[in-house]
Amino acid sequence: MNSTREKPRLNGSAATSAAELRAAAITRVSYLILAANFSLVVLKYFFGFWGRSTALIADAGNSLSDCVSDVAAVFSLRMSCEPADRNHSYGHGKIETLATAVCGLGMVFVAIWIFAESAKLLLGFFTGTPLEVPNRMALVGVGGTLAIKGALYRTTRSRAKNLESPFLNAKAWDHLMDALISCCTLVGVGGAILLGDKGALLDPLAACLVGVFVLKAAWPILRDSIGELLEASLPSEQRKAIANILKDIPEIQNFHHLRTRRIGPSVAIDVHILVDPTLSVIQGHEIATEVEVRLRGEFKNRCFLSIHVEPGEQKGNSFFSRSS
Repeated sequence: MNSTREKPRLNGSAATSAAELRAAAITRVSYLILAANFSLVVLKYFFGFWGRSTALIADAGNSLSDCVSDVAAVFSLRMSCEPADRNHSYGHGKIETLATAVCGLGMVFVAIWIFAESAKLLLGFFTGTPLEVPNRMALVGVGGTLAIKGALYRTTRSRAKNLESPFLNAKAWDHLMDALISCCTLVGVGGAILLGDKGALLDPLAACLVGVFVLKAAWPILRDSIGELLEASLPSEQRKAIANILKDIPEIQNFHHLRTRRIGPSVAIDVHILVDPTLSVIQGHEIATEVEVRLRGEFKNRCFLSIHVEPGEQKGNSFFSRSS
């Protein structure tokens, strides 16, 4: 017998309302991030151009890519809160995952652009083309960038934890990397200003280091989002938590065919449980319902569940140890 729930519920239609409220909160943060990143593009280009800093202009390109991904994310997040329909039985949660993957890809393309521009300047330097030395205006731009990115990281990280949003978590790490990038830019620009023509090489080298940090930050974002799009299982800690819940219910003799995956903010869990074959249909259904209640408690009611009840051995007979 089966006890299957097609939609996560919070007492009727409350799950839909909760999903809409969550998406609205994420969207508000995304608008704030978009406005801040647009301001940073203007600030970095202005001070990078007038401050003659290659590293700061490269950093501006990073912020410009952030703006593009933020615009795409706002539209994607609006769609992700749409409830399940005839063609999308599990809802639209993976649109948020797709937006996260786009964010990671954008970071990779920016890193490639930074490497290309820095390599061009370095090649010119070693072939006799002089490099411009940044001035103090570049330092002002870097200082303003650090202040804004630090505030954005703290705000986004906090909201990502509260809303359990992989997209906002990715953006928070992006802000942290941007702050670290600005630190590299500060060292490169400051060193070039202090050393004059002899230190001009530090500015494009700092830009190269910016590219390294961007790639390093992009890797876990792409890995996790693409893994989810390819139906990767939940992390081992969460699978163990599911197994412990099943083992903690005395009426369940064993379980198998445990399958898990993530669908945006929700999870999908399929499992077969073995119970005493002499139990009635109603009793088997009650056991499956208890499993559902406990799993919904573990995952804060954001889950799609399929519990298949199978006959095990009659009470009094020895039974093999439980496994996942």
